[in-house]
Amino acid sequence: MHTLTLSVPNAYVEVFSDGLQDLAAAVAAHVNEHAGEQEITLYFETPPDKPAITARLALLTEVTGAVARKAPYASLPVTDWLSHVYRGLHPLHLGRFYVYGSHSAEAPPAAAIPIRVDAATAFGSGHHATTAACLIALSEVAKNKIPLRMLDLGCGSGILAMGMAKLFRKRLLALDTDPEAVRVTTANAHLNGCAAMIDAAVGGSDSPTLKSRAPYDLVTANILARPLAQMAHELSAALAPGGMLILSGLLTKQERLVINAYLPQGLALVKIIRREEWSALILKRPYAPVPKEVLYAL
Repeated sequence: MHTLTLSVPNAYVEVFSDGLQDLAAAVAAHVNEHAGEQEITLYFETPPDKPAITARLALLTEVTGAVARKAPYASLPVTDWLSHVYRGLHPLHLGRFYVYGSHSAEAPPAAAIPIRVDAATAFGSGHHATTAACLIALSEVAKNKIPLRMLDLGCGSGILAMGMAKLFRKRLLALDTDPEAVRVTTANAHLNGCAAMIDAAVGGSDSPTLKSRAPYDLVTANILARPLAQMAHELSAALAPGGMLILSGLLTKQERLVINAYLPQGLALVKIIRREEWSALILKRPYAPVPKEVLYAL
């Protein structure tokens, strides 16, 4: 087993983790809530393709402006690597949810909704601020709404889809453009006893599958700010009157970019949930058009 450890600024942990996952057998972020940077460890079952990794890091730096500090490549005995992956994956209480890994010795609290997610080749363990904020946002939505038709766009590990299925006990659609994410979502749904409620498929915001099941009462999309802004028309059009939209994957400084893309589509901003440098937005399609002067504006 071979490893590569990177130090990445907090705001870009998810971007670098997601951007490198196809080059490694597993990617794990070791969370230290008090640090300005987080460690990301890449695990390789065979010797890593160092030129490909160097090129990918250069591309990620160009896109984000952030530089990942790279430690030397290392070898790790096969029997030890899981303990390194799990080192930062402690259980989390997020709204009504309890997110844990199979390595956790602590039993889930009886009052919480348990979601088991292990390190895998699709992003989303609940430890990143965007995923955590989305689970908290789902808990907020549940206070006033029981949606019938739901969509998780960009499902990754399936953590949000599982949260929706367990929280609302309704069938939903989970889409991702990465077939590996669809596979992992399906596997995780079986582990969590909610596979019968999650239809996982390959697709994006323009997929026929998404459109065939619209309109939705609840949509989650934990992606990145600019793609979210670009798909504002498609996602807004897929919402039913009274439907709720949870968007994340954006930095707090990118809130205006995303909000300004969705308000002209007739949506109203309900709430912003901020964790560290990241935000989740809860938006709603009103039953009747809302005058522009009463829409929330930053």
